Amino acid sequence: MNIPVQRVPVMKAAMKEAKGLYQGLDDNLINLSYSPDCQNIDVSEGIISSRKGYKPHLYNVGAVSSVKRFFRLEGWVDDSTDRSTVVVGVANTAWYSRIGVSAVVIFEPYPSGDAAMTDVDAETAMAVNYMINNEPVLIIVSTGADPYYVYYNATQSRYEAAPLSVTPPTSTDGFRFVCEHRERIWLAGGSEKNTVYYSNAYDPTDWSTAGETGSKIVQTFDSDSIRGMANLLDDVLIFKRNTIWKVVGDTPSEYSVEQVYSIRGAIYPRSICTNGDLCFFAADDGIYQYDGIQGKPILTDEIKEAFSAMTDIRCVIIGSKLYVWDIISDDTGKCIVYDLKRKTIEVLKVATSDRPVDIGSYNGILLYADALSIYEFDNTKIKFDASNIDAYWITPDTDFSHPSATKKLKDIYFNAWGTTNAGAAGGQIKITAYANKKGTVKTKEKTVTLSTARKPHRLRYTLPGRIFKFKIENVDGSAFSMTPPEFDFELAED
Repeated sequence: MNIPVQRVPVMKAAMKEAKGLYQGLDDNLINLSYSPDCQNIDVSEGIISSRKGYKPHLYNVGAVSSVKRFFRLEGWVDDSTDRSTVVVGVANTAWYSRIGVSAVVIFEPYPSGDAAMTDVDAETAMAVNYMINNEPVLIIVSTGADPYYVYYNATQSRYEAAPLSVTPPTSTDGFRFVCEHRERIWLAGGSEKNTVYYSNAYDPTDWSTAGETGSKIVQTFDSDSIRGMANLLDDVLIFKRNTIWKVVGDTPSEYSVEQVYSIRGAIYPRSICTNGDLCFFAADDGIYQYDGIQGKPILTDEIKEAFSAMTDIRCVIIGSKLYVWDIISDDTGKCIVYDLKRKTIEVLKVATSDRPVDIGSYNGILLYADALSIYEFDNTKIKFDASNIDAYWITPDTDFSHPSATKKLKDIYFNAWGTTNAGAAGGQIKITAYANKKGTVKTKEKTVTLSTARKPHRLRYTLPGRIFKFKIENVDGSAFSMTPPEFDFELAED
């Protein structure tokens, strides 16, 4: 008599969709579609892909003076060359403009004298675009001096810079913040910590005409001071650490200052950025959004571990992506990328050798500077300049919805494709399984060699445990994409 063999049924679990970083719950409670720890992974299409790289935008300015800030001079266009990037070095005396686009990308210094802007403090410099005599200019302020303006001198084929011809309001500390609103320049962050000043309309050199120029005091009586300004929806927004204010009125005779509803203000002035409809800023506990009516949190618990390590935050908005960049913490070069449409969070981390000092954008392209150069992100690049991109995705702990049972992991299924760091066939990824059974963790690694075309893969593990975790990572900077994996397992006896 033949006794039929009872087969243990194979059960399945699937990621279904990659949705990015989430740190708002304990690992055991996070949905498998999220990662509590990932780096340089793009989830914009719902799959797990290594992030694209960047190339030099402006190269080797650091040979003369370490880069600290860069600004864009908008409105000046030339088909043969782009001279729209202005750079200030740490020595405060070396300013540069870009020469060449398709040729070697290098810098030229400003001429000496006042044009070198020797009084500008690179650490605090901020800028706003404006028009003087129908020519685009940058107006730059800092704690080192009264404002300067930068313009392109077509005769000399270079940038020039000069102090504004009329000194703005007296400030022994210079000014830290600047914005433009209805053809007026607004200044704050001077020796009067709670005062904003405005120029005459159409004339940033006029700060004294009665009835057309003046100031407003933003007093909160809590020892707080102004932390930044922005122009949003035709309002001047004024940020303190705990509150947000806006200037109401169309003309100086009507100006008044009102507090807007928000439970937080801004802690870093260069974290304040706008896209025309919304304003974003970093507060004590995360990233907030002001929509013209109220300020409200959009990223707090979701990024709590990554955000807590950040010590100097700068933000830029490009299309539907908000980039929240950490400048000076020990976790070098980490950036949180938030997709405003899909509500997904990614973590970008540049090469350790390219520690960022500033960020910006140009024609919808993300730019960032280290002490030597300015780089632009490029979807055709698979390296961070000359450095490999280290990409990984770690899943949360999972018990495959059977918390009390021991499981035996059998197979992992997915489709994948990719290249080496040189763009050739033969790129590799490594998938490590961690199985925890009664406090003892066993691991098993599998390395997959990728085709440049999409190809199905099945990896056999045979690994027992109660709780599992998986790490997916590229090998030697390989570029890769893979569909969210599916896991086969059996319920097993202890």
